[in-house]
Amino acid sequence: MKTTVWCMLMSLLLLAGAATAALRVYDGFDYPAAGGWSLNGQDGGVGWNGTWDGCGYTVVEPGLTFVDLTVTGNCMVRANWPNERRTNSFFLADGETAWLSLLAYPTESGNGQWLQLGEGLTLGQTFNPNWRICDWNVWGDTGIAVTPGQTYFLVVKMTKNVGANNDSAWLWVNPSLLTEPQTNAADQSHVGDLKDIDTSYVTFAANYLVRWDELRIGDTWQDAMPRTIFVGSPDIALYEGATLLPTGGATDYGTLSGSMTAQKTITITNLGDGELFLTASNTPIIEIAGGGAEYFSVTAAPATNIPAGVATTFVLQFDPPDTGDGSAAPLLIIANNDPDEDPYTITLNGAWNNSFFAYEPFDYETNTALNTQNGGIGWNSAWNSSGYTVEPDSLPFDLLVVNGNHAQRDGTFFPTIRALAPTFGTPGQTVWVSYVTAPLSNSYALITDTNTNPYVFYFLSLRLGAQTKLSSGKRAGHVVYEMDSQSIYGSSTIVVTSTPAFIVHRLIYGTPTNEIAMWVNPLPGDTEPGVPDQTITTTSNMQFNTVGLYATGAVGPSNMYGFYYQGWDEIRVGLSWPQVAPFVPEPVLLLPLLLCSLKLKGFRF
Repeated sequence: MKTTVWCMLMSLLLLAGAATAALRVYDGFDYPAAGGWSLNGQDGGVGWNGTWDGCGYTVVEPGLTFVDLTVTGNCMVRANWPNERRTNSFFLADGETAWLSLLAYPTESGNGQWLQLGEGLTLGQTFNPNWRICDWNVWGDTGIAVTPGQTYFLVVKMTKNVGANNDSAWLWVNPSLLTEPQTNAADQSHVGDLKDIDTSYVTFAANYLVRWDELRIGDTWQDAMPRTIFVGSPDIALYEGATLLPTGGATDYGTLSGSMTAQKTITITNLGDGELFLTASNTPIIEIAGGGAEYFSVTAAPATNIPAGVATTFVLQFDPPDTGDGSAAPLLIIANNDPDEDPYTITLNGAWNNSFFAYEPFDYETNTALNTQNGGIGWNSAWNSSGYTVEPDSLPFDLLVVNGNHAQRDGTFFPTIRALAPTFGTPGQTVWVSYVTAPLSNSYALITDTNTNPYVFYFLSLRLGAQTKLSSGKRAGHVVYEMDSQSIYGSSTIVVTSTPAFIVHRLIYGTPTNEIAMWVNPLPGDTEPGVPDQTITTTSNMQFNTVGLYATGAVGPSNMYGFYYQGWDEIRVGLSWPQVAPFVPEPVLLLPLLLCSLKLKGFRF
């Protein structure tokens, strides 16, 4: 056994030595925390060709940390002005790749703090609320907001390509240290003029207080992301799906309404080679403390003893009040025997909004008229027209949360309309609307605007407001219809008889221009959908306080109506994506098989 351990140690040392040889630049800011402009003139680290040259940067303690990233010394904090230092590095040749990593800890809000390589790539928060990389000509965005008081591990892969303005870069925010980050999973991709990946000097600049630490530039991802391993000790890490939740990080439940709850399955992995023990004396073994802790609970507990290379899961539920509006951000605390991550803490962010939310699950007795039914949440009246019935079962879609039955139009021209409690659409507001719909015969739903033109009708299915503002469900494909211009904007997703479709609209209210986006069959979940199937802008008054269902048709001045069968279900109106796309989480596979697979392939832990 001793021989085996000795061989393992020797192998790790040899591998670590090989990786270090490819490290081009490193500064852990292991300088005295002397106050003043104490970074100026410092010359430590690896791969430099001069000292830090610039006032306004101070060395402070302690240094920043991120999971098991190898760290040393203190860190530096910006006080004012840029700070620059020359390196022994060089421009990359065609086809060469370099990796850069950096820890950042913003201590106040602002839009302007970054690191720049030469005159090329810039990494940080460049006049934008989110992390991003750019080259001052091409600007991208990760969509990941910079939050003060949180440590971020920023990793960039850079490749010099043949041709002008053709260099590539990828940015990951808080990636796992276990495996090489994959470019198809990057938080941002960039192609532009990176000045041949000029790493000959590094400049820090910031317009507000931010701490920087552990700057690395190397040839491989291991150079930029080295891990410290405590031999014979456990090594705890938490994951939400495949996403690492570093200690000190956060997970967001979004904004819920009414009786909605949200659950997350969290995986605890032991990446070390000693047994991991969850050591809290309280029950449950995982503590939740701080403001709003009463709205979070562990509904399925993890194992308390976790062998090396094994994982366990627990389920964490957010159940906010069904009245009023508010938010909570308690701390999840896991006491354990990891030598450098005890306790492991995660901030739980959740909000609730019941003032601006409506939900109709059609949870009424089946085979009855919809007229006069007044269930659901956030409504100010009952459904007001005959010709619509409540039919058995929900219209299902993927993992969307569904309840009760569904509504169906059974052959009448008149719509049925229901008033909402609030009016949606004040300037500056973003409103989300979702519903499930299905044509139930070889014809399609219709929505009309008889106030503007009694002879122009479109095959649509749901209406917002007293007049037609936007809808979807055209014969050739789901559409957005904008009334004032009498224009239809379609998607490429064809309407299929008896097949439920999940329709989501996002309405952004500006002054004076409003934006309407539509997604057809986006996947429910925590993450907002990507590029919409259709987006339009309009100066029309898009405010609304009613929702109407239509399923009929007319063609030309002869006013020839057709009567069609259409189903509707799960109508939701709110101010956030999670409100209108709640989902049932799929079971999460534990990580032991992954860990074993990596070990069989010779991966170093």
